[in-house]
Amino acid sequence: MTTYGIALITPVLLDTSRQAKAQADFAATDFTIDWEAKKATCPAGHTSATWNPVVSEGIPKTVVTFAALDRIPCPFKPQCTTAKKNRRQRSLHPRQTTEALRHTRTRHST
Repeated sequence: MTTYGIALITPVLLDTSRQAKAQADFAATDFTIDWEAKKATCPAGHTSATWNPVVSEGIPKTVVTFAALDRIPCPFKPQCTTAKKNRRQRSLHPRQTTEALRHTRTRHST
């Protein structure tokens, strides 16, 4: 069993994003996160342009944004985002939380 330094005390909800529900689009778990390099990589191979730590409603998160120029020619854009500005953003919980959620969701979906 893997430990992440946090306790999940309630059942973990499945990813309810539009992309995850479609099961043909790119959900959060389809993005590779490199915490040390502070970069994320989308399933099409594009690397994030920004990595911004924020506090939203008292909760620390990281907002990862991909460059608009990467999105315009990308053939996977319809599977990735409906954003009008051609950008895709991912909002990440702190590392331990994100990894624990991904691990638990993967375990529950198999």
